[in-house]
Amino acid sequence: MAQIANWTPGWQSYAATDDPADIVTSPTVAAAIGTKVDAQGGQTENLLLLEALLEINGSFRRTLEACFLDWVNVRQFGALGDGSTDDTAAIRLAISYAQGLLCGATIYFPPGQYKVTGGLSITSPHVSLQGQGQASQIVGYGAFDTVTIDGTNAGGPGGMYNNNVYDLYFEEGNKTGGKCLNMLQLARIRIMRVTFNNPYDGMKIRHYNDVVVEQVVVDGPLRGGDNIRFLITSLTTTTSDVITIRDFGMGGSAPTSGTPTIRAHGIVIDGLCNTVCIYKAYATCIEGHGYWLRNTIGAPAGPGYVQFDGIESDFCAASALQIDSVATMDVFKMSLEDTWAAPNIYVGAGAKDVGFHGGKSSDAGQEGIVIHGTRVTVNGTRFFSNSRAERGGTVNTYDGVAIGADAQHVTVTGASSGPGNNSQRYGVSIANGAQCTVVVGNDLTSNASGGVLNNASNSDNFVVTNNLQ
Repeated sequence: MAQIANWTPGWQSYAATDDPADIVTSPTVAAAIGTKVDAQGGQTENLLLLEALLEINGSFRRTLEACFLDWVNVRQFGALGDGSTDDTAAIRLAISYAQGLLCGATIYFPPGQYKVTGGLSITSPHVSLQGQGQASQIVGYGAFDTVTIDGTNAGGPGGMYNNNVYDLYFEEGNKTGGKCLNMLQLARIRIMRVTFNNPYDGMKIRHYNDVVVEQVVVDGPLRGGDNIRFLITSLTTTTSDVITIRDFGMGGSAPTSGTPTIRAHGIVIDGLCNTVCIYKAYATCIEGHGYWLRNTIGAPAGPGYVQFDGIESDFCAASALQIDSVATMDVFKMSLEDTWAAPNIYVGAGAKDVGFHGGKSSDAGQEGIVIHGTRVTVNGTRFFSNSRAERGGTVNTYDGVAIGADAQHVTVTGASSGPGNNSQRYGVSIANGAQCTVVVGNDLTSNASGGVLNNASNSDNFVVTNNLQ
């Protein structure tokens, strides 16, 4: 049996050369209770320290502190991370073990390439995934959702919470189906510092509360499924509430000429989703809309309050910002440009109480912004070099700001629409039928045909004055 080299109250230290199997051997249960083991000279020698109360039958009860400090290393369950061995079964075993613990655990992926040929599913609260950034890679082969976090059987968001994903790199180029991350019916979730490279299909979250997604990248052209890089949605009759997205990047394959095929999108917010806040997101070369707000799931209403601050896009194949349905929305300091054969921004008839504050919309193949919604305000935004031939448009055909016949209560003030390459037709155009339009105090110079094109037939329905033309 290993011999004690040193003793202090509460601790027994052993020589680093001792056999760990001998170290944990004790002549009686009483002798083992409360004993903590360490190696001499501060060396741990791969010993596992468990704070526990040893029962008379040989089992142990874990302390509450130990529950919250749990880390489960996938290597301890047989995962090799060598890039060629199938680690699916070992990782699933680690997940199963973590889900069996009273307080869950963080499943740790040391640096390596972990090959998986089937999905990894988390169905219990307090179970998270943690790596070391790009050094910890999960490499998928086959058709499946790589990671699923599902609270359906836990009672939904009220029973499924604190399931996080940190510092992992997912290589999805060998996938033939499935999403990279599928999350449903959960709460208090954090997805941070994660990259999904070459995904077959993107991320999806449905029926949630209190979610943060930060420093996440979804990069590469999608190949099927929903064809959406991040789908945020609700159940048909149940509201999803509070999601914050910061520093989100997404990229695809850039159109090169003509009218591109629309086949995939960036961030899509669909259905009863309230309090959606996006701070700094970048969409480049998206094969469709960069950002899309809609209600296609048959919910009683579309997204509730939405705030975008510092969103960017370039080279999208459809409107960079498509707002088909929203109750209230504010967009601050946007930078949208180079949309192919479409306007940079489209505000549909189902959009209400939308405000644009500062920022720019430029170099689109068609308009800088098209407005069909109700109570839409544009203040201090710059529109220039739209109706661009190099982006599938025609010079002197599309306007910087186009207010449609079904638009109501639209106000454009303090904006600049025109200075640039003189490709826009008019700075602002107002279609006949538009109700209660105000265009005041804007710089509308340097457009190909003029500053304002006002086709509204009823002078009681518009105020157009004090604009530079």
